[in-house]
Amino acid sequence: MTKKEENMDLIEVYRGSEWEAELVKGLLESNGIAAMIGNGEVAAIYPHLMNDQRVLVMEKDEAAALDIINNREKK
Repeated sequence: MTKKEENMDLIEVYRGSEWEAELVKGLLESNGIAAMIGNGEVAAIYPHLMNDQRVLVMEKDEAAALDIINNREKK
């Protein structure tokens, strides 16, 4: 695996309800970080756990994304 391929791995940076995950995703995207929402394989097996949404970013964006998320209430 090349260094470039390693940085393409998706990393979870936030987990919460569907609406919280949507807000965090929008916040990251408005700051230039591509993000997606996924609920993992658990939701396929246990649909009643759908409120457990994960926000994922590329590994190379993890530090910046966490900084934005952790400082969102300080603005």
